[in-house]
Amino acid sequence: MTSASPRLCPKRAAAKSCVAFFAISPRAAKSRATSPRSKTSPSSPSCAKRKKASGLNATESKASGFISVDQFRRVDSIAMLIHSAVKLVHSIPDSWVRVERVRRMSGGLEVCFSVHKGQRGKRVDGWSVTCSRVHEAKITAIDGGGLRVYPATHPAARQYVARRAELRWPRTCDEAKVLLALYRAHTRAADDWIPFDRYLSIETPWTGTSFQPHFAPISGDNFVCRGPDFLVRTYAKALEAIGERVQLTLRGLPKLKLTQPRVLHFGESYVVADSFTAERATIADE
Repeated sequence: MTSASPRLCPKRAAAKSCVAFFAISPRAAKSRATSPRSKTSPSSPSCAKRKKASGLNATESKASGFISVDQFRRVDSIAMLIHSAVKLVHSIPDSWVRVERVRRMSGGLEVCFSVHKGQRGKRVDGWSVTCSRVHEAKITAIDGGGLRVYPATHPAARQYVARRAELRWPRTCDEAKVLLALYRAHTRAADDWIPFDRYLSIETPWTGTSFQPHFAPISGDNFVCRGPDFLVRTYAKALEAIGERVQLTLRGLPKLKLTQPRVLHFGESYVVADSFTAERATIADE
C-alpha cells in the first residue's frame, strides 16, 4: 500500500473512537476483554485471527440471555446511513453491542444488534442493519462490544474493486526466505483482514514429521500470484528487497462503481458490502 494508506485496526475488536465515516485509526478498541486492545505494529504476529467459530446464527435461547427472532421488531420505518446509527450507538455511555440474529436475504444479509449499557448491563437499544450486495461476511462471534464502519480504502473492501495484477518469480528461489518476506509484506499491507493464502498458491504437505509449506508451481519455471494490484505490488517490492527477480503485470482497469464497498466491523466479525442501512428496533417483552 502507499504511504498515504491508513494503518489497520485488526478484526479482533471494533473500536469506538471515530464515528463519522470512521477513518481507520490505531486508537484503543473495545473487545471482549475489559481492557482495550489495539494494534501496536503492522507486522506484529499478534494480529493473526483468533476467532472461535460459533456459526452464522446467533444463539436465541432464553437460557443464554439472547432474544428470539420473534421478539426483535423494527420500530423506525425510516432507514438511515450506517454511520449515523453507529454515532447514536456510541452516544450511549459504556455501550456494548451484541449480535442477536443474522438472516440471509435477497442480495445480502440482515444483522440485528442489541445495545447494552456495559458488557453485562441491560439492553437499552437495538438496531437492524441491512447489508446489500455483500462481497464477504465472516460472522464468528456474537458478543462483540464495539461497532465500526471502515471506508472503501480499507483493504478488506479495496480488494474487490482494485485493478488486478499478476506477479511471477523463479521457482529456483529460496522458498522459505520468500515465504517469510511475503508474509511480512502481507501483514503490513492487510493485517489479518485478507487471508495470507487467498491470492498465493501455497501447499502444506505432510513430510512425515511436520507440515512443510511451499508454493505450488502453476506456470512452468515460475511461481505465479494474481490478485489486487495494491497487494501484489507490495509482494513484488518485498521480493525485490531480498534479491529475487520478479515480473509484475497489470491486468484490466479498476472496477468503477457508483457505490464503493465498505466494511462493517463488530467484535471479531465483519461484513464487506456495497451498502449498509440501519433501522432502529426494539425488543418485545419476554
